[in-house]
Amino acid sequence: MKKDLKVVPIQAKVPRNKNEGEKQILRLVKEALTQSVDLIGLPEDCVSPNKDILEGYDSMNFLSSVAKDN
Repeated sequence: MKKDLKVVPIQAKVPRNKNEGEKQILRLVKEALTQSVDLIGLPEDCVSPNKDILEGYDSMNFLSSVAKDN
């Protein structure tokens, strides 16, 4: 069992669109991974604005792929 858990909370702005948000998250996750981290916390509106979600964008698919890749 792991004794210590290193968690990195990320503060990110609400992007103007999903493309900007995806780039932002990839950059911030890459930066966080330069340290030895076990868990990265992201704010709820960090990948796309509500309008993209209402138009059918599923940010969970993107976030799942980032988690799987890292």
